[in-house]
Amino acid sequence: MSRSLVQESTGGKTQVAGLISSVIVLVTVLKIGSLFEDLPKAVLSTIVFVNLKGMFKQFMDVPMLWRTNRVDLLVWLVTFISTILLNLDLGLAVSIGFSILTVIFRTQLPRYSILGHVPATDLYLDIDTYKEAKEIPGIKIFRSSATIYYTNAEMYLEALQEKSGIQIGKLLAAKKKHETLKQQEKKKATTETNDQMEGDSFSLKEKQGEHEAAVNGICNGQVNWAFQPDMTSNSDYSVFHCDDITEASKDSKEERRQAYGCGTHSIILDISTTSFVDTVAVKTLKNIFRDLKEIDVEVYLAGCQGQL
Repeated sequence: MSRSLVQESTGGKTQVAGLISSVIVLVTVLKIGSLFEDLPKAVLSTIVFVNLKGMFKQFMDVPMLWRTNRVDLLVWLVTFISTILLNLDLGLAVSIGFSILTVIFRTQLPRYSILGHVPATDLYLDIDTYKEAKEIPGIKIFRSSATIYYTNAEMYLEALQEKSGIQIGKLLAAKKKHETLKQQEKKKATTETNDQMEGDSFSLKEKQGEHEAAVNGICNGQVNWAFQPDMTSNSDYSVFHCDDITEASKDSKEERRQAYGCGTHSIILDISTTSFVDTVAVKTLKNIFRDLKEIDVEVYLAGCQGQL
């Protein structure tokens, strides 16, 4: 460690500097080591301590790291302890591995939030952090602070359901139950309608028979079978414009959502922090689109980057 600190204190930054210092040490040991034979150990230890001074000064970084980022402080402590106990090379290897683990755990534990609109601005902020941010009725804006990929894709879906209050499994079950009841009611109504139509048909045949008998009895003429009583009236028909059909469709979706117990009609996924997606993330997003569409909730992606 002392040789590495000497190299660092003299401005060496690459492996070439290490190679040159190794050659100098080799020459010193083999050729000119006898010149240093009479030096007291105090002088040699002074050289070591002077170069270790820079390392001890790094303890001044501890309070700053504690205030700014405690994860970086943990990396600093692991690097320091492993370097002291395991030598420089192994210590640096341990510290690099630990730094990679911190990155993995940070992506495993992102911050999930529901965004709200700040009045009179274009800002959409976390409603749990900013009191002025208010949710738009019927719309949930969901954001993750980390990239969506295979290690956190499942947690992303769970957090979406928890934060938005939309439990997809329960709503799909409620939809299935609602459709079953609706089919039963439709079947019952169809049966009643068929019974009524059979009764009306029987009554119509009776009237036609009476009419035929009356005509034959009076003039012995022929009956004009092309003439049939008008059983419908203009009031039975309605003309809808496209806007009326659209509004009726919206009302129908709204009624279905209310029947399922869902008050949200749209979900916006803010993925501006996502720089890439893998196959697991793509599959998760496709499942979100599919399942929410089945319960009449529209899904939108916001903040997509070009390569995404």
